[in-house]
Amino acid sequence: MGRLGGGGATLTAAVVTACTGAAVAEGPIEGTYCLNVKVSAASTNFWDCAFNVAPPTFAKGRKYTMSAFFKVKSGTGKVNMKPEHAADPWEGYGEQQVTITDTWAEYYVTTPVFTSDVSPTSLTFHVGFQAQEFWVDNVKFYEGDYVPSN
Repeated sequence: MGRLGGGGATLTAAVVTACTGAAVAEGPIEGTYCLNVKVSAASTNFWDCAFNVAPPTFAKGRKYTMSAFFKVKSGTGKVNMKPEHAADPWEGYGEQQVTITDTWAEYYVTTPVFTSDVSPTSLTFHVGFQAQEFWVDNVKFYEGDYVPSN
């Protein structure tokens, strides 16, 4: 996982076993660990502060889904989910902004079918909308349409 800060914001992330201080007491949604993310302030542009992973090439003739469970410490938070070409001009494929709440919920984005191979790629979560603390768990990336987690 890459961690990025910028535009006046810093991002810290740590793997944890509990959602300490959460308004709604819940542990990790899947397994015994989840990722705790803290954003210090709103960044100049929401995309200046993000975390990401680099999947393999987005292949011609296929579509993909990225999904993740999110839970904010209290109130609401905001995350931009963007499967993207990881080079200028950073075009997104199915990008979506989601509002997360203080209880676990699964959010997802499905790309269109690719007309050509795309590489390098990134599954990016932009989080520079505001100062916020949240947890993320059960992140998935797979070929095809969204399938809800059990």
